[in-house]
Amino acid sequence: MIDVGHQIDAVRRQVGTRAGTSGEARVVTVRQTYAVTREEVWDACTNARRIPRWFLPVSGG
Repeated sequence: MIDVGHQIDAVRRQVGTRAGTSGEARVVTVRQTYAVTREEVWDACTNARRIPRWFLPVSGG
């Protein structure tokens, strides 16, 4: 089972503003460090077979 308190503490959140083409925009940054390679994180976020572990099942092209 996931330790929810530990997970919440592991994520860093930041709210700010940024100038965009349509004017000022609010920006929310959520950051977490993982003890794996960048390639492993990228695969976890882009591989359709692995995405359901993080979000919901995906389909399409």
